[in-house]
Amino acid sequence: MPGSVSTYRLKRMISIVRKLQRSNAHFKLGELDDIGGCRLIVETNDQVGEAANWLAARLPLKNGSGDKDYIARPQNSGYRSRHLTVFIYLMG
Repeated sequence: MPGSVSTYRLKRMISIVRKLQRSNAHFKLGELDDIGGCRLIVETNDQVGEAANWLAARLPLKNGSGDKDYIARPQNSGYRSRHLTVFIYLMG
């Protein structure tokens, strides 16, 4: 999309440790699905929807929670974004 920017995001180590230490956390490090990510910055919310739909049609989304729409339902802090969680299979 014209005017868009793509980059990446890696979760900071302190954030990973805090997430694992939460009292309601029942998962292991290998089960975290948000340690790293790709970020696409676009100009309008309509472009967010277009990009999310395009990606969701081509990538294997996580069952149940693979699409979190914080634009339609902003967090209490006011945070607004769209998160697609996909499965990436590494063979080795």
